Amino acid sequence: MTDTVPANDPSKLGLIEAKLDVLLARVEKAEIASKIPTKDSQPWWTVAAQILGIPVAVTLILLQWSQTQKAPHDIEKTTAETAKLQTEELKARAELQQILEKLASEKSKGCRSTKSNSRTRFPA
Repeated sequence: MTDTVPANDPSKLGLIEAKLDVLLARVEKAEIASKIPTKDSQPWWTVAAQILGIPVAVTLILLQWSQTQKAPHDIEKTTAETAKLQTEELKARAELQQILEKLASEKSKGCRSTKSNSRTRFPA
């Protein structure tokens, strides 16, 4: 069977015109779709970084915050350590003051008495 259409058959001409209109509409749609810019797909690692970025940032912020907070027992420990250091410093100052006073008294006695005392203490 051939698809030849006689020129004088109006029903078949209407059908052909309808098909042409459908084809022209499809071509116009394809042209319009090709003109619309399409969104480029991103590499997988950028998507993964975007998805994991927020939880990692929140975790790091919480970690930093928890490390900067001081517990009450740490403050008490620091206070006790400070008091201990102050006590040791006072003891060292008192001992140094005694040594300085002893040296000053020996200096006032004179060099000879110091030499004689050292000879009696450390015989040769």
